Order: sequence, then structure tokens, then C-alpha cells
Amino acid sequence: MLIKDIRENYGTGYVSVWRSILAHWIGEDKPYNYLSAWIYILLKANHKSNFFPFGKDIMEVTRGSFITSTVKLADAFGWSRTKVSRFLGLLENDSMIELKKDTKKTYITICNYNTYQNIETAKEQIKNIKKTSKKHQKNTNNNDNNDNNENKYIPAFDEFSKYAKTLSIYHSSFDFQLKAKYEAWVENKWRDGNNKPIKNWKTKLSNTMPYFKKDFTEKEHTGSMVTKKQDDDFRKVIEENKKQLAEQGRWKPEKNEMSINKGD
Repeated sequence: MLIKDIRENYGTGYVSVWRSILAHWIGEDKPYNYLSAWIYILLKANHKSNFFPFGKDIMEVTRGSFITSTVKLADAFGWSRTKVSRFLGLLENDSMIELKKDTKKTYITICNYNTYQNIETAKEQIKNIKKTSKKHQKNTNNNDNNDNNENKYIPAFDEFSKYAKTLSIYHSSFDFQLKAKYEAWVENKWRDGNNKPIKNWKTKLSNTMPYFKKDFTEKEHTGSMVTKKQDDDFRKVIEENKKQLAEQGRWKPEKNEMSINKGD
């Protein structure tokens, strides 16, 4: 009924419970369990602030609070005083109540009492929660739409290939690799080998082509053995291509580029 965050209650609803239930046979069934004891405390709390005589003093007991003792609670719950003290300690540690005790009395205040017992306040908080949830959902949808917009334009392979051929690094033996790279990106929903959205495909292609290998054939792609010398030659070609493009200002390393595998 009363917990620390009203959002945990949102959607579960509530019921009204009359204090007279404590005098009903079901309210007199003892010993209480923890839930029954908690409901007893809720029902005993003052619904409005008031003043009460206590010994020679007049004490103000605020809304959501009441004065009792471990002896009275032990009798009401059908428990030992030790168990009552342990239960009150649990409630206090969970921020459900605040305790003020001395040798004569125990003053209990229920945390968040006004929040949950003021219907208008509760409605307003629930309204704010709904509004915040809708705003969050809208932002989430907008982010999804932004991702979709970034990936919205995927060029036809003819356009993709035609642009590649305008780059000075292009070589006729790149055609098969261009086709394979294009199909891989399309299959991955226009994302690269690192699963990052391709926002500017022309820049991405310009930065990827230096990793292509000249005289690369479909037969080689499908599994022929590559010697160490061929691999070294391939790497030299890559470095030469990158250097050539860099001098022309048409290529620069991608951010955090650590190895040639970044060409994926």
C-alpha cells in the first residue's frame, strides 16, 4: 500500500479499508503476520493532526502518526515484545516508518503518508508519470526514426560502382570486391563490418577501397591459399594506395583505426 516509489504502485490500483475491520473477527485473528501488522499500523495512524494529553503534557500527533508502545503492539499483534521491536526496526530500515522512542512511548510516523492518502496528489503524480512515460517513448521513437533516416538511402549497385570508378585508386580488378562489399553492406541493413550505420556511403567507400587488392579474382576470394609473400605484397599495395589518396586529400584514416581490418 505504502512503498517508497509511487511508480511501483502505478497500474495496480487501490481499495479503501475501514478502520472498523480491526474489530471484526478477521482482524482479531492472531498472531498477526507481517502484512496484518503493517495494515494495523496504517489504520492506527491519524488522518489529521491533533493534540492529545500524555501524562502531564499535551502532545501534538501529526497526520500519518500515532503514539503507542511495544507492549500495546505486542498485545495487538499476538507477538512478543522482542518480535515487535524487530519488526519496527525492519520497517524503519526500509524507510516505511520513522520511530521516536523513549521509556514511556513509541511515536510512529508513516513515511509518504500524505502522498498516498491524498487522492488528488496521487492523481497528479500519476498524471506526471504518464506524461514522462509518453515523452520518453516519443524520444525513443524519434531516435529510431533518426536511425532509419540515416540508413534510408541505399544506392543501386550501378551508382555505387560508378562512383568507385571516379576515384583515382580504382583498378579494374576491384570490380568483384566492390560487388562483394556492396552486397555485404546491403545484407547487413547498410551497416559496415563493425555493425555501424553507414551515414555517408561515398566517404565510407573511399576509406574502404585502399584495402582492396589489385588483381583479386573470384577464385581467390572463394578459398585459394594465399602465401606469405602474396599477403605481404597485398599489404604493400594497401599502404601505397592509402598514401596516394592521402596526398590527393581524398582519403584519411577512420577514427580509432588500429589495423587494416578497419576496412570492413
